[in-house]
Amino acid sequence: MGGLIKIENRVYLLLPVFLFFFKAKAQVYSSFSQSNFAGIYGLSQNPSFAALDKHSWHLNLVGAGINANNNYLKLAMPYSPYRAVNDKIPRQYQTASGNPDFRKSWLLRKASTRPKHASAQAHIIGPSLLINVKSWKFGLVTEAYGNARAYSIDRKLADIIYLEFDSAAGAYDQAIKESYRGGQINTKGGTLSGSGYAAIGFHASRAWDLQWNQKISAGITPKLAFGAGFGGLSYSDFDITSLFNDSFRISKIYAESRYSQERRVAFATDIGMTYVYNKPTPRQSGKYRTNKTKYHSKIGLAILNIGRFKYNANFTSLESRNSISMAKSDFENLNGSDVDSVSSQLFENYGAVNQSIRRTKIGLPTALHISVDHQVRQNIFVAASWVQSLRKRNSYHMRQQSYLLLTPRYETKHWEVGVPLGLFYDYRSLRMGLYARFGPLFIGTHSLNGFLNTRNASDADFFIRISVGTIGKPKSKIEREKEKLKQDGGNKCDDF
Repeated sequence: MGGLIKIENRVYLLLPVFLFFFKAKAQVYSSFSQSNFAGIYGLSQNPSFAALDKHSWHLNLVGAGINANNNYLKLAMPYSPYRAVNDKIPRQYQTASGNPDFRKSWLLRKASTRPKHASAQAHIIGPSLLINVKSWKFGLVTEAYGNARAYSIDRKLADIIYLEFDSAAGAYDQAIKESYRGGQINTKGGTLSGSGYAAIGFHASRAWDLQWNQKISAGITPKLAFGAGFGGLSYSDFDITSLFNDSFRISKIYAESRYSQERRVAFATDIGMTYVYNKPTPRQSGKYRTNKTKYHSKIGLAILNIGRFKYNANFTSLESRNSISMAKSDFENLNGSDVDSVSSQLFENYGAVNQSIRRTKIGLPTALHISVDHQVRQNIFVAASWVQSLRKRNSYHMRQQSYLLLTPRYETKHWEVGVPLGLFYDYRSLRMGLYARFGPLFIGTHSLNGFLNTRNASDADFFIRISVGTIGKPKSKIEREKEKLKQDGGNKCDDF
């Protein structure tokens, strides 16, 4: 049984750092994915976008995106982190060797009493190629993804962990005594999980012409995903039922942990369809044709990352038969080297521990993507995206956080700029970002707050892509011969 508490203790002691720093979301937000020049990056929103893309070929050299967010801690530094770039950190905030000295006191807790959530994710795109072959687009995609989450952690429980079970720092008095005097401590259960994978996929998509320059496209990207294990911990709701001078009593509780370091292979797929709408030709005015040079609207529907791993996980569960009495000293020892002996004594008397190997399914971050891209003028577009995760928040699965996003952009062949504005992090936070494309470089963020307000930040988001490619279909042999005949004919007429 000590194993469960030991795992739980180690995870919880890292939680304050995890809640703020670690973020490793496969599919991170891609506000530029609906661009008509997104190339292979459009696959991160909808695999059918590639069939409508303007590239004859597009090669990603390297790409990465990270995102970290939480609703418990905010980083309040006494100096701007940008000083570290110029090696101008104030001396009093350096170590003896001259390195930056990070202090836990810079992590401030937010006043809200709502359950605490955190998510950390990273998406890396390896060498990937998209190429036009007649009326088809084919591609090869490589990527890696990591995801760690904490869901529905009670505020007072988060305080205990943040204060490292240290009564001198107020962990017992603030989190136990004060809460109980205000009524009682009641948690609704929580979950912590972490996992990741690498994948290689083959892409195919095609577009079909309809009347009035309308189109419909479909795309699919089957993938082989390689997982290297997972870890997870969950506990049921419980409350403190009574309080004495130096002890307290906890109601019945159930907790479990699962982890595996197995290497597994899973089949995954992305599927999508897109409809390009234009008004019927008789209804197209001169102004319409001037402004809608590409389309009136591009409407997409896709489901990404369909698939799951199957692991043989080490499973440990703990279930108390009755309420558990815990002395203040036992509470403090949960952050000590004797955590195993303390937890064993407690639960040998009050509960039952089970250990076994259990088959556990860990799903990929499956999500529904719905998008509409509207052309306002020749180079001005407004894109709307709704991404809804199809994985439960209190599960061990990898999970894409849901969001609503509106992105106006100015787009040309060689450069573009966009300003994404949306409700992120399961619709909890309003954020504004900025991205740009200059030739082969895509760069941006969905949260300018993390860059502009560096002394009071609670999230971080950044993405970058570097690629090369050719825009426009290569001319066929017949087209080249026609051009040559036209040029030759024109010269002869001039001579005559």
